[in-house]
Amino acid sequence: MKKTNLIIGLILILVLLPLKQNAMSITGGVFYGLRSINNSDIKDVYGNGNVYIPHLSIVVWKGLFFGASYEGGYSRTGKIGIYDEDASLDITGIEFYIGYEFKTKYVTPYIKVGGASFS
Repeated sequence: MKKTNLIIGLILILVLLPLKQNAMSITGGVFYGLRSINNSDIKDVYGNGNVYIPHLSIVVWKGLFFGASYEGGYSRTGKIGIYDEDASLDITGIEFYIGYEFKTKYVTPYIKVGGASFS
């Protein structure tokens, strides 16, 4: 219940807070990369795979931004056990974050903190 309330609260902040501001910007994109499995037993069965991470951020006030992202795409099959039974592994996750951009003339470094849940 606490996790659901936190997610609902973050969504409300993302939607309602920008409505009071005169100027806001929305940024988004997609990251694509390799998911590396650290556990050698799991890696032997499923191996590494590719993931995609679409993300969306809203700058609400002078560099302060809120955002969310989703990670998906890692879906592998393999054989396990002494009878080589079929098995599958899917990894997905969702992340919510808050951050601050330090805009300069040529670059925009930022600090970002948040939480994620993977299954």
